[in-house]
Amino acid sequence: MRNYRNAFVFALVGNLALLAVLGGLWWRGKQHREAEAAMQPPSTESAQSPPNGSESAAMAPHDAALVPVQLSPERLQSIGVKTGRVESRTVEDEIHVTGNVAIDETRLSTVQVRYSGYIQKVFADATYQYLRKGQPLFTIYSPDLAATEREYLVAKQNQQRVAQSTVPGVTEGAASLLEAATERLKQWGVPQREIARLESTGAIQQELQVDSPVSGYITERNALPNLTVQPETRLYSVADLSTVWVLAEVFQNDLGRIKVGDGASLTIDSYPGRTFEGRVNFIYPQVDMTTRTARARLVFYNPGLTLTPGMFVNVTLKVAMGKQLVIPATGVLQSGTRQIVFVSRGDGYIEPRQLPDRLGKPATGSTRDVCSPAARRRRGRSDERSTGKGGIHNRTRSPAQRRQHLPCEAHRCERFTDLWRGSFRHLFHAGHARDGHGRDADAGFTHRKKQRTL
Repeated sequence: MRNYRNAFVFALVGNLALLAVLGGLWWRGKQHREAEAAMQPPSTESAQSPPNGSESAAMAPHDAALVPVQLSPERLQSIGVKTGRVESRTVEDEIHVTGNVAIDETRLSTVQVRYSGYIQKVFADATYQYLRKGQPLFTIYSPDLAATEREYLVAKQNQQRVAQSTVPGVTEGAASLLEAATERLKQWGVPQREIARLESTGAIQQELQVDSPVSGYITERNALPNLTVQPETRLYSVADLSTVWVLAEVFQNDLGRIKVGDGASLTIDSYPGRTFEGRVNFIYPQVDMTTRTARARLVFYNPGLTLTPGMFVNVTLKVAMGKQLVIPATGVLQSGTRQIVFVSRGDGYIEPRQLPDRLGKPATGSTRDVCSPAARRRRGRSDERSTGKGGIHNRTRSPAQRRQHLPCEAHRCERFTDLWRGSFRHLFHAGHARDGHGRDADAGFTHRKKQRTL
């Protein structure tokens, strides 16, 4: 009994000691959290409310402030700086998509007869056989057509017999019957030469030859010998392939940039080096939920039947961007989070500027759109021509880390490497302009020639 009592006392003492240790750890953690909370508000306030409301409020925490610098002419020459001017020109962008060639539905025709009958002979007997307008397709025997021709002959003979009649209305009645029989033959699509033959010979022909109404290629053929034909039977589909459609798959993000009438070019792997020119004809008002693309219908001329239906092609849509302020594509420095250009103020003074995120879009060729007219009015005079290639990078980053933030924009700009041996990396253009006060000032961009990393 005494041993049980001692074990109970030892267990109670151990539990109390464990609770004391846990309480101490909890109190120590609470004190540490209170200390961190006391230090947090000043740093948050300073990060959210920068002094003087400067432009650095919109910068990322690790982006260095943009400050003007001055370089000697010897230094500019030693690092291989090249200067140029800002230009205002009409620019256009390109959207590269894929598509498939399709038949122009406005040039698609069908061959049908307007009476029942039986096909006897077939002359156009192969799909994609070329047909000329008026070329024989097949011959058909129709009991209804033969009965109508017989009615025409009877009406004609009756008119001749009563032509000298003096009874009122007899002559007019015979003429109306003949006219009704003739009109019925025309409505059934009987050619005029068959009606003329029937009138001259007075003999009914058992088989009628049906000719092609248009020129083109047979894309569908259902006419076979001894086939029973009804008015709803589609015997041939004939397509004129001198003009074709291209159904291009355009991503929904680019739909707002294209419109009907925009130019387009087309290339095919089967014909390297050859380009076809066309235009946007229609944009389908439906987006595929799987691919998130919409179809744009393009019209292309097809000389020599080079473009065949079903062919896979590469399409370039040309998007007009209007008149913009542009600089060479190598005149903008991509820091990873910002787009920076430099303005030459003369005597080696260089002023860095950051382009807004929505500006600085590459245009076609070797130029880059840097500012829309509305944005130029907000940012200053458009004749300043001030942006340039360059940037001040974070001094704490290694050259390898900085190069990771300089994306190469395929065939539009160069990959920029170390331009200086220090912490600066920049390119600029210099030009001669006149400011708003009538004073001469050098303005422009900077970009440098391709050279090895210093």
